[in-house]
Amino acid sequence: RFDTDGVTSDPTPTFTGTAEAGSTVELTLADGSIFTGTTRADQSGVFSFTVADAEPLPEGAYTITARARDEVGNVSVASDPVSIKVDTTAPDTNITLGLEGTIGSATAEFVFSSSEQDSSFECKLDGGIFEACSAAGKSYSNLSDGSHTFVVRATDLAGNVDQEPAPRGFTADTTEPGAPTITGPENGSFDTDGTFTVSGTAEPSSRVELFEGETSKGKAQADPSDGSWS
Repeated sequence: RFDTDGVTSDPTPTFTGTAEAGSTVELTLADGSIFTGTTRADQSGVFSFTVADAEPLPEGAYTITARARDEVGNVSVASDPVSIKVDTTAPDTNITLGLEGTIGSATAEFVFSSSEQDSSFECKLDGGIFEACSAAGKSYSNLSDGSHTFVVRATDLAGNVDQEPAPRGFTADTTEPGAPTITGPENGSFDTDGTFTVSGTAEPSSRVELFEGETSKGKAQADPSDGSWS
């Protein structure tokens, strides 16, 4: 009998199993190559074999069998084959859907993916700790006004963790802007040709719309630094 973990990020994995007590165990790959070294089953028949550091397994899938040789030289048939996969490469995490820039909402939802199938995910917001999150996405509510940063990282089946998590920055702004101020033309002034410029101040980066009664006369963008508009 022969045991293994199935998927590992360790290129020098340890294999365990059982054989005739005191027998010598040799491991073989499906292509016929033999692992360097052998191991011996103890008096309970348990053996353990660790791949040598000098001969690590490259990334890939492997099928492995074991044979036992007793003290008088009798060799067993091969064990049932065991398949493992060595994966030492961390996945790449990508945010595929999610608000950015300035949002007028206290809620935000993000959808993300990994370069490796069946990865798990961890998320955090604003410098908190990473916590497990669903592969279906992550949503937040009751966000405070201000800047926020969402970060997500993937972990593959072998346990490799993305060391460069995917970030997404955004700003929540749910507060209504104050009323804009008209500074020109001067109140009560006269115009002779019916064409004139209206200017004033408002919340920086806000959009100002001018009305004559109920009729819109146009829109202007307030300067992001001092809120001036015209």
